[in-house]
Amino acid sequence: MTFANKFVTELSPYEQFFVALALFSRSLQYYQVWLNWPYFSKQQKVFPVHLAMPRPLVFFTYTGHYLSIFYVVWPLLFDQAPPASFAGLTFGVLCGVTIGFWLFVCESEFYGELYEKAQRKKTKKQRAADDQITLTYPSSFIIDTINHLPLLVMFSKIAYDAGPDAFAWGSIWLAPAWVITWLVGIFMPWRMIGGDALYADLRDDKSFGHKATVVIKLIVITLVGYILGHYLNAPFVEGVQRVVGVVGGAVGLLGGEL
Repeated sequence: MTFANKFVTELSPYEQFFVALALFSRSLQYYQVWLNWPYFSKQQKVFPVHLAMPRPLVFFTYTGHYLSIFYVVWPLLFDQAPPASFAGLTFGVLCGVTIGFWLFVCESEFYGELYEKAQRKKTKKQRAADDQITLTYPSSFIIDTINHLPLLVMFSKIAYDAGPDAFAWGSIWLAPAWVITWLVGIFMPWRMIGGDALYADLRDDKSFGHKATVVIKLIVITLVGYILGHYLNAPFVEGVQRVVGVVGGAVGLLGGEL
């Protein structure tokens, strides 16, 4: 049986939709690159042009999304259920990047409310470069919202189905281990191959202490995500299930009366 047949027959519709949503959010990122290819290929000097397309594969947030896809399709690849601890790790990463984005990255001026004010702060050269980018702030907000909320909410149910061992304290070490794995196994090779630091806070003009602080933040938010999963994921999923059950019962009752 081919992978595609397994995907359709062995995964639940919920899992299929989760994978589709994750891939859709990633495809939007590639669409942005394609839409603004003249800028990426001729004007920007941050990274070599041949790295523009694979670049979205290596950001910490996006590798977390691919990690969640890998968890869902694990049974299709290895004919066995993935380790429960893998679900807890994946939830911790998704929760961590969601917390990190909404607390440390997202600013209203990125998405249009204070866009004019933000433009006035930029130099003439910066504004000229921005004029070459077709991407609009509202569309960027939609993409970032998909990346940093629905995927986490949907995966909470998948992590819940993995059982109580998903967030066992004995597996909490996986959270910092994943950050170190990303740093050593993904970020550093990418940095050496293309000279691209991905994040402004990791560029050469930043001190070692500043860069170390960024790594520590990644570890902390991933640990916080794991801990939140330990305490809150089961009550959250069970609460949603109760609400859905009540609403479904009410709709069925009204349908019977009609």
